[in-house]
Amino acid sequence: MPLLLSADWGLFLGRFHPLVVHLPIGLLLLAAVLEWAPKARFGPAARLGWITGGITAAIAVICGWLLAGGGGYGAGLGWHRWLGVVTMVLGLGGVWFTGRFPDKARWYGLATLILVTLTGHLGGKLTHGDQYLWQYAPSFIQKLAGADTGEDDKPDLSLADPDSVVVYAAFIRPVLDRKCVQCHSADKQNGGLRLDSLEYIQKGGESGPLYAAGQAMESEWLHRVTLPRSNAKAMPPSGEPLSYAEVRLLAWWIDQGADPDTCVGKLPVPDDIKALLMRDYKFDTRKRPYAERLQVAAANPGDLKKLEETGWKVHAVAQNSGAIRLGIMPGKELSDAAFQSLEPLAENVVWLDLEGAELPENAMEIIGKLPNLVQLRLQQSSVTDEDISHLSHLRHLESLNLYGTGVTDAGIAQVENFPALKRLYLWQTQTTKEGVEVLQKKRPDMAVDNGVEQGAGLVDAAAAVKE
Repeated sequence: MPLLLSADWGLFLGRFHPLVVHLPIGLLLLAAVLEWAPKARFGPAARLGWITGGITAAIAVICGWLLAGGGGYGAGLGWHRWLGVVTMVLGLGGVWFTGRFPDKARWYGLATLILVTLTGHLGGKLTHGDQYLWQYAPSFIQKLAGADTGEDDKPDLSLADPDSVVVYAAFIRPVLDRKCVQCHSADKQNGGLRLDSLEYIQKGGESGPLYAAGQAMESEWLHRVTLPRSNAKAMPPSGEPLSYAEVRLLAWWIDQGADPDTCVGKLPVPDDIKALLMRDYKFDTRKRPYAERLQVAAANPGDLKKLEETGWKVHAVAQNSGAIRLGIMPGKELSDAAFQSLEPLAENVVWLDLEGAELPENAMEIIGKLPNLVQLRLQQSSVTDEDISHLSHLRHLESLNLYGTGVTDAGIAQVENFPALKRLYLWQTQTTKEGVEVLQKKRPDMAVDNGVEQGAGLVDAAAAVKE
């Protein structure tokens, strides 16, 4: 007796709903179809279909109502529940209506057929998710239905910077949206678990936390997605399981602390993860120079022609890239017009070689407005200390060659605040050893060559001229 009293009879009986519900579906559909057949031959069968379909629909509704008490079905439950009640009423009233209004029996049957189909579809969404009907349909049907075809789940990251690619957003979230959210969302929470937002992922479900940060192999999440498909606890229970690559990326993310904002460039990346990211996303995790990562539209041919007409020698940095490198045509002197011609192509210029140039008055001011400039060669030019101040806004300038110029300690003092500068060449300038040492103390990350040994900051003098 205590065992009987301790049982949850509501849920016990409610779980017969999936078993019972198929009976009224079949019987009511049969009755609806038979209403279109000759009455003399099929009338008794139609009446039997209405009677048995209505009775079994009532049983299914009662079981379903009890099952809904267990929760976890979300907002779509209300529509399914009440449409089921209406379907039951149509079933129970089928014999009376078709007998009293035989001329309208066909349309009554058609209305019942439509309602049974709609109610069944909503029930399928509750148990299998929004995409269950379209999951294996041809892609054009999926698109017509507004279903997620999964075609955009793996973006091309071939030009992405590791420091800008967030692991969770790029590799974890899309998989959850495609394979998990259909059963764990605001509309449905199997096991009391939601995976449609990070807040709920961190909260976990009825079984407790999904994961232990830093311990992927001890996490329930990894356990469930790696169970054999025959296991009742395997996730997802239906549809396409997580691939090896998706499981491995999830484990890597958890092992690295499961930080939702961490970028790839901030984490140690094992060789197998590098291989998977390259294979599936065309994503190279090595830190590449800014010029390689730069995405800029191709230069206008007319603007390029004007550059050449004013004395610039133009080279493309790489195939299929809008970035360009500029030098001076042999025997040419650059006028103010030549530097003015840079303005329409400011975003395209990444390398600029002005070796030996006599710079017009506003030249350095224009150069300071080239936002993607990475390398600037001013060796043996007329650049001055005052000119250096115009370069302070060049956030990506990595290499500055001032060899053989009149720049002094006052000029290089301004270089301290150039955020990306890695190499500075000062051979045969007016700078002093003391001035260089001050700069090195403030910017130990910068390699400085002034033609004499400066310890760890020294670079090869020959390279300074060729840079």
